[in-house]
Amino acid sequence: MSGEVPPNSSVPTPESVLGHLEFAERIVDMARNARQEVVICSLDLDRRIYGDATLIDVLRRFLLEHRRGRLRGLVIDTRSAMRGAHRLVELSRTLSSRIEFRKPDTAIDSGDYVIVDQRRLLIRPDAGELEASYYADAPGLAREQLLAFERTWAGAPPARDFTDLQI
Repeated sequence: MSGEVPPNSSVPTPESVLGHLEFAERIVDMARNARQEVVICSLDLDRRIYGDATLIDVLRRFLLEHRRGRLRGLVIDTRSAMRGAHRLVELSRTLSSRIEFRKPDTAIDSGDYVIVDQRRLLIRPDAGELEASYYADAPGLAREQLLAFERTWAGAPPARDFTDLQI
């Protein structure tokens, strides 16, 4: 699963997104307009991005207001994501029928990306980078990235670290 955008002449020009704060703000904007599905692939669900209270509220609203709404996520380093309290993981425990996280068994690229409704794509080729690309309306590119996600998703077991009670 590649975090890099494949060369394609029909791909729209992306908007540059710089830094964790802007990345998090863009995800909030994307989630506000979600109608069907939010897909996340992340190294460790960086709290600066995915632990934002506004994002959690927007995702909760999306999932509760849209009958078929769901969130799926691939998280490579679930142990790192679980250090301390994580709002998105807690949300997944309360809305377990709408949210599912899986942990890939095989190594994949460590880039982060978010796909909303198979149209909008926010992609950062390397989780350690500060620059990302946002495609507001790129269904072809979003579906291509979603296919890569689906291939990994199909072979990945549920992220037990997220579902087990930490007593």
